[in-house]
Amino acid sequence: MKDKKILLAVILTSVFLIITGITYAYFSLVVSGNDVAETINVSTTKIELVYTDGNEIKVDSIEPKWTTTKTITVENTGNEEAYYALGWQKLYNEIQQEELVIRSTCTSSGVTGGTCSSTDNVVIPQTSEVTAETNTVLYPYKENVLILPGEKHTYTVTIEFINYEDKAQNYNQGKKFYGTLGAAESIKKVTLSNYILENYNILGLTKIDQTATGNQNYDTTEYRYQGKTPNNYITFNGETGVWRIIGVFEVETPQSDGTYIKENKVKIVRDRIGTAAWNATKSATNYNDWTTATLMTTLNSGEYYNRTGTYASNGLTDNAKNQISNTKWYLGNVTAGNSSKDSQGTYQEERSTSVWNGNKQTWNGKVALIYPSDYMYASSSCYNNGTIGYNYDDSTCTSTNWLFTNNWFWAVSPCSDYSNNALGVYNSGNVGDDHTLNSSCGLRQSVYLSSSVNYISGDGTSDNPFVIE
Repeated sequence: MKDKKILLAVILTSVFLIITGITYAYFSLVVSGNDVAETINVSTTKIELVYTDGNEIKVDSIEPKWTTTKTITVENTGNEEAYYALGWQKLYNEIQQEELVIRSTCTSSGVTGGTCSSTDNVVIPQTSEVTAETNTVLYPYKENVLILPGEKHTYTVTIEFINYEDKAQNYNQGKKFYGTLGAAESIKKVTLSNYILENYNILGLTKIDQTATGNQNYDTTEYRYQGKTPNNYITFNGETGVWRIIGVFEVETPQSDGTYIKENKVKIVRDRIGTAAWNATKSATNYNDWTTATLMTTLNSGEYYNRTGTYASNGLTDNAKNQISNTKWYLGNVTAGNSSKDSQGTYQEERSTSVWNGNKQTWNGKVALIYPSDYMYASSSCYNNGTIGYNYDDSTCTSTNWLFTNNWFWAVSPCSDYSNNALGVYNSGNVGDDHTLNSSCGLRQSVYLSSSVNYISGDGTSDNPFVIE
């Protein structure tokens, strides 16, 4: 290396564009230009990948500014759109300071409307030797690429050892790098909320049009799971079999400037996690204000949120915290007792501006409890029956409601009749306010997942719950 730079001795072996020994359900891989490459044919041909300029690269030493290029052509020979990823099938890299990068330029041909984007420099990570599992690539530098039927993508892939004029790079002297570039079928990522909305009919959700005034002063459409045994299980917080999806809702997400944006989010609830007081510190005023309740603190900054104390084994994990979204919750007073008000009337009360003097009408937060209307709408037989009111202990209602558990548990809504009560679900199935807020009753916490949480797999059954990332 000239000046202060010491010549980098890099054994760059096996950097070639090959795929060998892989079977894909939708791919037929044709590899050319390499003596050790193989052609893999499968019964269903959807995509053909042709690797050209594929002679093995062997160099004794390189220095900054060194580059090498390869050409990859990806063609969709099927009659459906497809997705793919480009990355590493094998990689070993000792080079430090993120000085080895890979990039690509791409052009599309063959069909009208096809597109193909280029990629800027992507750092090739330091790693001991790793080999990708069958049908996958490691450290993809391009993924979830859509290719239309009949479309061809032609890439020029460049690997470069970056040169810096302002510093010596002798810390990379004698470092080694080798690898095998590859390709794999890529499944387009879709958010969980979009996945459910696009497939709600197949998944068994009910579409419900809603109208509310007050703090939710907009019409919206909700998608809810109903019935006794819907397939709505989801793996969350490292727990399987205890979290279930209530539905997908258009809700408001607070912004740093005090405004809100509307987003579709998935709302989930956990099975009973024990008992707790809604508000253990009774005061003369604001006793049933959720924003100052002790349970709110426990769930959002206390033991449950920090996975300590009582909840050391089942509190929130760091990953779960990242998947929860800050959301506007409605704290309107809800009438208790055996009124004739149906689920729609309860829903509207929750979102109204009617609160006890000094109580907040809304709350921006992450972990709360279900609304009374969430329980009422979970019954496939009673949710739209205006004569039922709060008498959800009818066997017709409880036998068709997956949220009914024979146990008293809290809801988030304050009671409109008494300032020292909040709503809950009786062990009989009724919705009422029999317990004062310092009573210890069932805890079933509820959260909205971030709109960016992706669907990975699963159909919601207890044996195959939804998996997210």
